[in-house]
Amino acid sequence: MPPVYSKKIKIPKFEPDDRNIQLEDCVNVDKYNELIRRINKELNDGNITDYEAKFLKLCATRWIIFDYSNVAQYYATNASETMQRLLEQSTMVLIDIDKSFENTTKTVRNFVNNISNKYIENNLAKFEMYDFSEEQSVDEN
Repeated sequence: MPPVYSKKIKIPKFEPDDRNIQLEDCVNVDKYNELIRRINKELNDGNITDYEAKFLKLCATRWIIFDYSNVAQYYATNASETMQRLLEQSTMVLIDIDKSFENTTKTVRNFVNNISNKYIENNLAKFEMYDFSEEQSVDEN
């Protein structure tokens, strides 16, 4: 039997308070900055390539820590309308749960379509050499 899904989601309701939260209160980048310094040192010392450094810097982003309570407070008290819209689009805050699911679904769908299209484009030449209307034998050597 397939799993049963429900739209019943209990999202805690955020109530803004009197704190004056600034953007720097919303994120901790200490570990990220430490890793970036190490990566840059290894790159400057010639121990890793530019390509490896770029990859490692992307990996280091996983150490960026967001304080979602502070993000919500900033959104409610200090963010401009443009900033609020962008925070909603990045799902840092959930104002309209249906809209958030819709945006996430579109993002996943576009990601899968892009991967599928790139795979097909990259492998089309391989497929064109086969005549699928006839049975093909496979060379076992």
